[in-house]
Amino acid sequence: MRKISVVILLLLFVLCPNAFAHPPQDIILAYDPSSRTLAIEVLHSSYDPNRHHINRLEVSINGNVILEKTPNRQNNTKLEVNILIPHVDAGATLEVKAFCSRGGTLTKSIIVP
Repeated sequence: MRKISVVILLLLFVLCPNAFAHPPQDIILAYDPSSRTLAIEVLHSSYDPNRHHINRLEVSINGNVILEKTPNRQNNTKLEVNILIPHVDAGATLEVKAFCSRGGTLTKSIIVP
């Protein structure tokens, strides 16, 4: 009986790898109007960043997607990206959506000063 339980447990690990996936924990955004740069820091811990990482970012202004970016690399705990946004008015909403390669998303936004 114990052997059967171990085999079933191992099968679950092999057949359900996404069960251990998780969305990003947080997204920290900062917009610098003088350089027109949006600094994005996505907190997303991973023991194997080659397989479990942030694989896509969407940047929107007032709900309209203006950029989709595929990051090159994530370290074990976070992803940092700076994006030039040439035309954005004060009071506009900048939104970033981060996608985990194993499933899950997180969206955060800020108002342009």
